[in-house]
Amino acid sequence: MLYSLAQVLSNRKPLITVRHDASLLDALRLMVERKLGAIEKQACLEILRDRKGRGDKELGLGNRNAIDAGICSHSVITNVTTGEMWVSTAPHTYGEYVYVPVQRMLDGGAVAALRLRIERSSNLPRDARAPEAEDLAEFRKQVRFARAALDDEDAKKAEPIVRTLANLNARSFETSYFEGRLLFVQGKHQAAEKKFEEALDRDPHYEAVREHIRQWLQKAKDAQR
Repeated sequence: MLYSLAQVLSNRKPLITVRHDASLLDALRLMVERKLGAIEKQACLEILRDRKGRGDKELGLGNRNAIDAGICSHSVITNVTTGEMWVSTAPHTYGEYVYVPVQRMLDGGAVAALRLRIERSSNLPRDARAPEAEDLAEFRKQVRFARAALDDEDAKKAEPIVRTLANLNARSFETSYFEGRLLFVQGKHQAAEKKFEEALDRDPHYEAVREHIRQWLQKAKDAQR
């Protein structure tokens, strides 16, 4: 995804699009409008690290309806007026943003650019919530384990894994979904129904994912008849 501020405010399509851009663009536009007239590098950093959904809704970690879903390989802030750039370092947007004086490098030429000394104090700071990156990485691993155990209808194996999901990422729609799957396997269909409804309320990304959860919701309802 690649947006300029002008594209966000004018509702023009981005240069690169992905399937979930509609909700994400709403969240991005809201963040930009709040800081209109004060869009400097720190404000841009806060926008790029925003992990909430439309209307500041809590989505948990890794939801692709958020501006920052914990998946980008690089994130860049550019001031085209001053010719300066800040580029994120690992993991994702959690690390420092390294300062790159682009205009000075271009003005000085290739040799001077290689010799240019850049003070680390010019970097933008590491996110104070950086430990979340490890939680998200572990969460994604545990999601794979939970899916395998529940596809095998092995409730005993799935139960501690699903508890781990709740500990790592309690607000994620995936946590609610797998809690519902576990309750379904355990024969607790009414409780499973509520968990699938909760998962849908937590704004799953992609229509295919929402449809899959709706199918499980219907299974839970049918099992109660």
